[in-house]
Amino acid sequence: VRVVALDAFLKQKFHKDTDLGKILLLPQKQVGGILVKLHAHQLLSKRICEQGNRQFNVYEMDLDKFTNICNFRVLKMQDMLEEEIEELGSSIFQCDHCKKRYKALDLPTLYDSGTALHCNNGYCNNA
Repeated sequence: VRVVALDAFLKQKFHKDTDLGKILLLPQKQVGGILVKLHAHQLLSKRICEQGNRQFNVYEMDLDKFTNICNFRVLKMQDMLEEEIEELGSSIFQCDHCKKRYKALDLPTLYDSGTALHCNNGYCNNA
């Protein structure tokens, strides 16, 4: 649903919180929750406007800021994944029978039918 809301901001730069519910065909309470989350993640900016004696919120998406935030988050995820791969690569497992050592990344090739671990050493009893 948040993606659909962001798509509406790509089509039109500014949206009143009351009008966005009609565009997305969602109850105003749900739209308010979506907008609060997107604003909290700094994907939207919010201004309070007055029209006569009524106040309403106007939300805007700055495309440059949105792109920068998305790029930053992708880079953070990439760094986290690289750290996890590094940790997995440094983990060592050893066969109980022949004492041959394997890296964690080698383990998926050693499973037979996904249940039993079989050593690929031809002289091992566990092969």
